[in-house]
Amino acid sequence: MRHFLLGAIAGMVLPLAAAPQLRTAEFQDSGETLINPMMGWMYEFYSDTTGNRYPLPEFTDAADNFPGNSTIYMRIPWSSLEPEEGKFTWNVVDAPAQRWIARGKKIALRFVTSGTGELEYATPKWVFDAGAKKIIVRKNGIDSREVIQDDPVFLAKLENFLRAAAKRYNGNPDVAFLDVAFGTWGEGHTLNSLKLSPEENARQARIHALLYRKHFPDTLLAISDDVIGPTTPGKDFPLMKELRELGITLRDDSVLCTRPATYHGELAQNYWPTMPVVLEHEHLAEAATKKMTWSNFLLLKTIEKYHASYLSIHDWPDSEKRILGPYLDRINRRLGYRIRPVRIDYPAEIEPGKPFSFRTVIGNAGVAPCYPGGFPAFTLKDKKGGIAAVFTDEAHDVRSLAVGRENRMPETEWQSEFRLPERGVQLPAGEYTLYFSVGSRIGTPLLALPLANSDGNKRYYVGKVSVKTDYAGSYRLRAHWIWNSANPHKNGAQTCLVRTFRLEKPCRSAVLRITADDDGEVFVNGRSAAKLEGWSRGREIDLLPLLREGENLIAVHARNIVSFSGVIGEIILEKSDGGETVYPTDAKWRGVPACDDAAWNREPAISEKWPAAKELYEFGAGPWGRGVKFYR
Repeated sequence: MRHFLLGAIAGMVLPLAAAPQLRTAEFQDSGETLINPMMGWMYEFYSDTTGNRYPLPEFTDAADNFPGNSTIYMRIPWSSLEPEEGKFTWNVVDAPAQRWIARGKKIALRFVTSGTGELEYATPKWVFDAGAKKIIVRKNGIDSREVIQDDPVFLAKLENFLRAAAKRYNGNPDVAFLDVAFGTWGEGHTLNSLKLSPEENARQARIHALLYRKHFPDTLLAISDDVIGPTTPGKDFPLMKELRELGITLRDDSVLCTRPATYHGELAQNYWPTMPVVLEHEHLAEAATKKMTWSNFLLLKTIEKYHASYLSIHDWPDSEKRILGPYLDRINRRLGYRIRPVRIDYPAEIEPGKPFSFRTVIGNAGVAPCYPGGFPAFTLKDKKGGIAAVFTDEAHDVRSLAVGRENRMPETEWQSEFRLPERGVQLPAGEYTLYFSVGSRIGTPLLALPLANSDGNKRYYVGKVSVKTDYAGSYRLRAHWIWNSANPHKNGAQTCLVRTFRLEKPCRSAVLRITADDDGEVFVNGRSAAKLEGWSRGREIDLLPLLREGENLIAVHARNIVSFSGVIGEIILEKSDGGETVYPTDAKWRGVPACDDAAWNREPAISEKWPAAKELYEFGAGPWGRGVKFYR
């Protein structure tokens, strides 16, 4: 491990004295806010009722103007989702959720059964009509029906609801997490309603937690620290340990509600190394103007102390952004994880069949581990931006990167070795652009990184790499397999084919790609240019040294050993102005009546009266398919 160092400009290429075959790219943090899985700010769309506490002005609005908002959080009463038994109004969730999902973001849910002082029925009325027990709590002028949380009728009806909800949300990739909603407003306590003893509160909370885990085995669950008492000190508690072993993480709903700012920072140390911690701060306006408990500094310190991954936007987004000021940027650089390569040493040249390596110095500048994990991948793109090669290092996972203090990012060095095959899928020789990404085992980028020069798909520019090989590429699909119409293509048959073209001006490049089934020889203006050996392994011939101004002649002497026969290829002339002329094998080629004619492969004029070649199949058809590759 080394301490964090500021790098040079992203993509700067510096030679390494100790490794002359490597180049180095060094990277600075771009400073941008990242939207990534299992982290970010949560906009509280609903808060105990379906009337927005902090409404957005338009149906198109998804709090986009709040940097780092990755999640829509809906704290919604059960009665709003199942007003009649077995009849659901999921649109209440689905409609706002789609605004965030359309932007590649997530949803988080809490199904509250207690609405003290907010509404009369959080648990649906029909549950009480079925015999569930309750008390009535008057608060804020509202008589709230508070269900007895371990009542068997209530629990049976709640389980039916959770079973229906699980069909939609369990394992759903659009769902970030789900709260275990026990107690008043689902916050884990009963201070404003049933006023249970700490022991009884913990016992009943356990019942609810196990019920949620039963129906949501594939979803991240969170439970409020208040289930063991909002201010109860301690490093750990039996209930929390049991639920933690079930994969239920910690949520603290009381950040900055009182002084001190938090009570369970010690408890959080049991969670953040393996599970994301969720924080909800006090209603900003109340904390800032009534209780006078708000502090940007303390909020950041709380995030650091809890190693938090999620944090609520608990006010109008514009108001919160204004009050946070420059602290918003500081929080966004720390909240959750922030994976950043510092330096990548990469090969200047790659040769098929020979190993090559990357050396990556990388770190996590956030407060929390990268829980979803991800593997480093190195992608080569051709000049048109096409993906030519992807190399993923499954031996290294960003989940393992340590976290550190603000501006003190621990660095880890990874060595990754790969090899291009000598045969099979290959890259044509030439220069490629190298990109770095973090994602799946198959190289799909999943994590946004704080780097400049993205390709728009979470791949980030590193530098240029040359591929050294005799492989020239696959066929361009513009020609026909041809043969001499006057000469049957039987076993042992031979044929000679010619093509003439006129060259008025010098070309920037000129190549002939050609192959024969089964072998043959190519002549350019009477000079032998290449031997052909095997139809699947064609040749790319540089014509520039062999061409002349005026008429030119390309001639092929082909031989069929057994079974099918044919010749296919194309002459590609790149003009000095960038234009291109292509002469594919087709009926404009001519068949030579007698291959023993002394001038057949060097005199263009004598081919004018020879018969047209016979077109056998378009490229891709016939027995050869698309298997032709070309080598220099």
